[in-house]
Amino acid sequence: MNELDEAKKRFLGAAGKIKATYNNEPDFKKLKLPLPPGARVYVFCEACGTQYAVDLTVANMLYFLMRQKDKKLPDLEDFSGHYLHVKCCAFCNAPDNAEVELRKITD
Repeated sequence: MNELDEAKKRFLGAAGKIKATYNNEPDFKKLKLPLPPGARVYVFCEACGTQYAVDLTVANMLYFLMRQKDKKLPDLEDFSGHYLHVKCCAFCNAPDNAEVELRKITD
């Protein structure tokens, strides 16, 4: 770590990544809440349990990753009633894994 990074850490503190436990289930009540302005779909991380909303650009990138594995997936304009289930995310310390699934929001 260089001197500038050390100073930032001392001044701002260090925020670590969320520990990946892989024993998380989505909170369907939260997934059913209205999306924040500008968001298109919710994402759930299996590794750390984080749920967050993403805009259309990010949603399309994640959907593109899914279509790389399953060429039969149709073009999707509307994510309503669904969420994106990922194996890891930017918030956790899980190893990178580009697995993404489109799942129905259930009770």
